[in-house]
Amino acid sequence: PHALVCPGRSAPTTCPRRYVEANKEAAAFARRRVASHKKLIGNVQKRLSRTWRSPPTMDESWKHPVKKITWSAVGVNLYLRLGAIVFGFGVMVHDGFKIADVLERPGSEVCVGPWFLPKRCIHLLFIMCQTYYVFKHHRVTINTQKALVRFVFVHLIVTNLCIWVKTVVYEIKEDSPSYQLGPYLYPCAVEYGLICAAICYKFFSRVGDLDVVPYGRKEQQQGPRSTTCHKSHKGLFMGLMIMICVLVPMISLILLQMKKQTEYKDVYILAVILTECSVLCFTTGMALAGIVKAIRNLHLYKVRGNETFDVNLLFVGLAGIVCYNLFVAISAEFYNTKANGFKSMLEVAQSVLQTLFIMQAIQRKVTMKLIEGMHKPGRGVTIALLIANLAMWVASVFEAQRNIAENFLLTYFGDMPWKIIKYIFLPLIIFFRFHSTVCLSEIWIQSYKPQKGHQ
Repeated sequence: PHALVCPGRSAPTTCPRRYVEANKEAAAFARRRVASHKKLIGNVQKRLSRTWRSPPTMDESWKHPVKKITWSAVGVNLYLRLGAIVFGFGVMVHDGFKIADVLERPGSEVCVGPWFLPKRCIHLLFIMCQTYYVFKHHRVTINTQKALVRFVFVHLIVTNLCIWVKTVVYEIKEDSPSYQLGPYLYPCAVEYGLICAAICYKFFSRVGDLDVVPYGRKEQQQGPRSTTCHKSHKGLFMGLMIMICVLVPMISLILLQMKKQTEYKDVYILAVILTECSVLCFTTGMALAGIVKAIRNLHLYKVRGNETFDVNLLFVGLAGIVCYNLFVAISAEFYNTKANGFKSMLEVAQSVLQTLFIMQAIQRKVTMKLIEGMHKPGRGVTIALLIANLAMWVASVFEAQRNIAENFLLTYFGDMPWKIIKYIFLPLIIFFRFHSTVCLSEIWIQSYKPQKGHQ
């Protein structure tokens, strides 16, 4: 034993070892307690700083400077941006036809104002600039002059919605385009206005967001994108068969209208409608099977803002499908055309179930256990629905040329009400099929890619 001074003693003496060990344990306990208190206070301060984040003061700004522009790892969906390019190209072609129509007419036949050509040229320039910004700078988050930037994005949202409304009103008023491509190009303006308004709203909601994941970090964590067709071959061939069953009757019906043949016309139209009903029944069953497989086998994970944005955008098109088919079903019941009414109800059921499938699958991931067992449940259903919606998208573009099968609608509603219904809701149907294709493509790639932490 060592000679130590014990408490209460004035001279060195020999203290038992147990007193020394007790003092050491008490000191260590006190240090641990102080460290835990500091850690608790630090966690509370971090949570409060995340909840009520204030701009840096003059003394702190040099320590933590805020970048004026940051690049987020999560941008706008690639296929949605490609859709903006395609539909923007259609809008520019449509405007070009209108400008050429005015320039080709003699001066006495032109019935437009002096500002028609300047407005069309400015509109073309606006479409080009906005499309370039949406496609190129979709990851940008602006953290400076936030009030002014928010005002600009709100102005862009309203402008795109006005393009949508103005196009619908113009087509209802005119309904006699100078070029035969007019009925196919006017939906492009509606689709473009809706897509760009939604993207600008996303830009608006991201202004001043300091919690974005920097660009490049997420790609390093997740690795390369896998687009192999593993466990998709059956669904691929089923989707191609559905595409044939959708496109062949649609093309043949348009050719029948062009030839103006009346022999066996009613029988042929009934056969086309029954074929479409069969396709809708088949895709409804696939959507239901996909819902069951997704809920049973795929792992639920935290939904990001990108997925919520896509699903909310899908509901806009779903509202158009439900409203349009309800109008068709009401008029079909009045004129006792049960095949058309049955097809309308099938289309509503298929669209609702497909939306439910997308809502479930877009927030789920395949587990590592299924990947190790070479199982990817529901991936074949996803690719089949993707191709089917792609075919239905093409068919919905040509829906305006199918008046031969919908004469009862014009008789029931009248000329002007039916124009309003058609020009408002048909572009929303086109958008629903297009955006469903976008969402299903993301599910097919992302939901079946291995993720860290999913066992």
